[in-house]
Amino acid sequence: MTFAWEYNQTYLSIIIDNVILAGAVALLFWGLITEKTKLSAFLSLPLMDLLGKSSYAFYLIHVGIFQEFISNFVSTNILVQFLLLNLLSIALYKWVETPLMRYIKARKW
Repeated sequence: MTFAWEYNQTYLSIIIDNVILAGAVALLFWGLITEKTKLSAFLSLPLMDLLGKSSYAFYLIHVGIFQEFISNFVSTNILVQFLLLNLLSIALYKWVETPLMRYIKARKW
């Protein structure tokens, strides 16, 4: 196990990581929200919206048994693996996550 102090982090690098980088990301989001640009139009496409909604499922499956299965039995090409994992994450979002979310919201506690 490696700890942060083993990387000889300085106070400057910690400030850059936690303040400046966070501020830059916040400014990027602010610009995407408030201004109509080609990038914001691209990110508003239905496909990008679907990929964003299925990103948690992708996060859960991108390393593990599904990735190993695709790597061992389908293709070792990283692009093919990426596309198949995205398709699987979309399927999980549509057929598992969304129905469960509806069920949980409809349930009376």
